[in-house]
Amino acid sequence: MKRLQKKLKNPQSISNNETSNINLQEKNSNFSPVRTCVICKNKLPKNQINRIVLINNEIIIDVNHKLNTYGYYLCNDKKCQIAIYKWLSKKKLKRYQIES
Repeated sequence: MKRLQKKLKNPQSISNNETSNINLQEKNSNFSPVRTCVICKNKLPKNQINRIVLINNEIIIDVNHKLNTYGYYLCNDKKCQIAIYKWLSKKKLKRYQIES
């Protein structure tokens, strides 16, 4: 009987754990993930930055941030939007070139 009592958790400790989990969720409710622009390295909240993906050697803007492929984040700065083509041609498009 004593062994069973040791294995069972104390009900008071369970309630303390549950309340601590609730407190953590309340603290994190205002949390917004931060993403970094691949060109200028500025860090912005996820909802304020664009996500681009490469599919079949085409650049696609992922509006909902849900496409199931590797994405790159790009801020709304005009210089970054122009520089992304050069960056992709050097870094990534070499992998996706179609052989003729």
